[in-house]
Amino acid sequence: MKFYDLPASPNTRRVRIFMAEKGLDIPMTPVNMMENENKTEEYLAKNSLGPYACLRA
Repeated sequence: MKFYDLPASPNTRRVRIFMAEKGLDIPMTPVNMMENENKTEEYLAKNSLGPYACLRA
């Protein structure tokens, strides 16, 4: 699993808190929305809903 995190998002903050509380060690990759990294072809190939975080199994 890999978590593509949008650090500015309060929703992904909830996911990070949940993962910490449960002791889950899932690799996280930050995606910078301010630099439009969530709109690159590479990210959209993983998650067509660009402005949202992505958890890939």
